Amino acid sequence: MAGGSSQVPGLIEELQREFSLPVETLNPFLRIDPPANASADLLEQHAPQLSVAVGLALRSFEDKL
Repeated sequence: MAGGSSQVPGLIEELQREFSLPVETLNPFLRIDPPANASADLLEQHAPQLSVAVGLALRSFEDKL
């Protein structure tokens, strides 16, 4: 899951139960290095909400190649 709704208490567990499939929150920083001045705890807490921004930022670099 991505976005703010991934922070709703119990939602991931309910989706797993309803669909009998694994559900997890998206962390767009797993394969890229976050900014050096960024707080690791803060990034981990808000990573799912930043997925669109990270994707758009990465796309802007690809367009210039």
